[in-house]
Amino acid sequence: MPEDHKNVFELEAKTGEIFEVEFSLRGILSTISLANGDPIIRAELADLDPPTIAISAASTDFLNVDIDLRGEVDDVAGFLRVVEPSIVVLGHNGTGASIELAGQFASLDATMLEIIGLIEALPPEGEKIWGRLKSRKANIGIQAGAKPHAAEFTIPAKTLEALAALGFEVVFTVYTPTKR
Repeated sequence: MPEDHKNVFELEAKTGEIFEVEFSLRGILSTISLANGDPIIRAELADLDPPTIAISAASTDFLNVDIDLRGEVDDVAGFLRVVEPSIVVLGHNGTGASIELAGQFASLDATMLEIIGLIEALPPEGEKIWGRLKSRKANIGIQAGAKPHAAEFTIPAKTLEALAALGFEVVFTVYTPTKR
């Protein structure tokens, strides 16, 4: 029997999820044959192995934690100046800013602990500004994927207590799989 070659495609579902789909030649020809009733293709199918289809998608992963801030224009700008060497500004529009730590860390908890360390190490003027901000959110980014069926990302109680003591709200943003 001839070798049944595989063809790989990326398909986007109506939900926006991206799946990598692998079809065997027989699988593709079977679909065409059924759709068109072509006797020549049917004869070719007799010499090939049964069709195979394999589907895979990206895994679910922790991405990073954004720090989303809201406050008076001078306070937001002043806070950014105080922490500037340690952060990357993702967006800043006067009364709001979204930042993240300049480094990447091994886990969600490690990232949260670095954020806590940054805020706890603020100089006195930075502490005053932090206290005046109207909103402080630790926005946890998760990239969803098809595997595993369930993924857990733990934040230990001590870390949550420290975040709460600093006035953080915790937000989760889950991103659907997208084209690479």
